[in-house]
Amino acid sequence: MTGRWAAPALEAALLVLLALFHLLTLRQGQYWGDDFAQYVLHAQNLAAGRAYAETPWLPNPGYAQLGPRAYPPLYPALLAVVVRARGLDPQALKLPGVLALLLCVFFLNRLAARGLPAWARLLPGLLFGLNPFLWDFKDSILSDLPFAALLLGAATLQGRARVSGRHATALEGALLGAIGFLAFATRSVGALLPAAALFVDWRERGRLAGGFVAAVLGVCAGLALFLHALLPMDRSQVEYFHTSARIVANNVAEYLSALGGFWENGFSDVATAVLFVAATCLAALGFRARWRAGLGLLEVFGAVYLALLLLWPGGEQGTRFLLPVLPGYCLCAVEGGCLWWHAWKDRPKRARVVVVCLVSLLAAIAFSYVGRSSRLDGTELRSGIGTAPARELFRFVAEKLPPEAVLVFRKPRALALLTGRRATMYSPAEKAAGLWTWGREVGVTHVVVGRRFDLDAKALSPAVAAAVAQGRMARVWRNADFEVYELR
Repeated sequence: MTGRWAAPALEAALLVLLALFHLLTLRQGQYWGDDFAQYVLHAQNLAAGRAYAETPWLPNPGYAQLGPRAYPPLYPALLAVVVRARGLDPQALKLPGVLALLLCVFFLNRLAARGLPAWARLLPGLLFGLNPFLWDFKDSILSDLPFAALLLGAATLQGRARVSGRHATALEGALLGAIGFLAFATRSVGALLPAAALFVDWRERGRLAGGFVAAVLGVCAGLALFLHALLPMDRSQVEYFHTSARIVANNVAEYLSALGGFWENGFSDVATAVLFVAATCLAALGFRARWRAGLGLLEVFGAVYLALLLLWPGGEQGTRFLLPVLPGYCLCAVEGGCLWWHAWKDRPKRARVVVVCLVSLLAAIAFSYVGRSSRLDGTELRSGIGTAPARELFRFVAEKLPPEAVLVFRKPRALALLTGRRATMYSPAEKAAGLWTWGREVGVTHVVVGRRFDLDAKALSPAVAAAVAQGRMARVWRNADFEVYELR
């Protein structure tokens, strides 16, 4: 095989192997975080031609952080294709996420090919695509991976002009506007993507180019207005937004810990911390070089996204919310390692030390990945909606409770999806006497207490015990993990 085709062939082979690895290791089950259920409920509505936002889940204004009444529709539209073909098949519903992960690696390889030496160009994609967090996360039915793929695709498209030594054309601007719209239709924060693209172009030109600006904003805004006419956007998450110095400080600590978790090995916290510090120092070196050369779309969007993330209440989401910046983090880390080697390559003794350090770091990462993967669930998730107690709960609710029943549950969207009953969340900030205010408004008939949910133990269980003692509630069913109470 000639040298011209060797690199593309190797990249294609690695993508095929990565696809087989992720597809053959899809696991049975789904974690409890029930964002997935709302996406699937929307997908079912699209597949059946029903109103998009009309689901059995009843959002509680007193607990708005659970999510808006309606999520952006692009990811549910992808799931709707699967629902039409396979019904409620959890394994099939995970396939769009796997495809998005592979697209992330593909676009990351394209970005790496423009700034890294040939021997290092596949490393960012491998660091990202083989990371145990991503291997675990691909079993979640969530929009984060498709959003990251769109971001990387936009960065690849805008980066083509820079590599060619020219400015982006109006056609490329229109394509960026379309990708920006798709990102916005996947996650609301995608609205920042066109603005980031315009900022990068302005920095490179030294002025705003009317044709490029019109193409980006015209296509993106036109498609967004068309979407809004079809599906009015939910604003509850924006209304929920509030911040403070305490929230920012807590988020800084949470997301630093989450980023460290990207290098978790499953055995030693000290080794994880050392690996995190080493990789982050190299990433900082790579980012510094990119800053000097002129930041691209990936870096600009990532910086704005991180700033917003630190202001937004919700640091407990952890590594999931960092997913859009993790590909850039891997890319900068590899670039930092290359720069370190390049700085000393003309001094053989020091160059050898650098090579030994970098090879040792890669070996440590490999051992870390293997160690962490060995601690994760194998062919079936041991927690979540697929456990025997959870299935028993869903069966009881679906078969024994009347169709008009309204339930309070910690994971109301999952309960609504899997039982067809209306469900809502309680307001944990309320004291026991006021915990049922929202429940009275929506006509709650039953309360489900989950013994494995920390928030239930802290807020719901004491309120239920008090209501039972007062004769306002009685237990009608229980198993190892759940109890169902009926209001009298």
